[in-house]
Amino acid sequence: MIQKKNFASLFENVILRGLCNACGMCVGICPTACLDFAEIVDSAPRVVDVDKCTSCGLCVEVCMGCRL
Repeated sequence: MIQKKNFASLFENVILRGLCNACGMCVGICPTACLDFAEIVDSAPRVVDVDKCTSCGLCVEVCMGCRL
């Protein structure tokens, strides 16, 4: 389980390790709408507006990749 509850830790521990299945839960739950999907073949969420991110941790809470 990820200790830090922010998108940076989600990116490092889930996305970079190939554990993201692009379900969209993190994008959908983000209260500031700062997440979106990258327009690449292996779609993965990314922060589109870093100034909007409040590090609330909701993206980590809903991520199935964090539970692996």
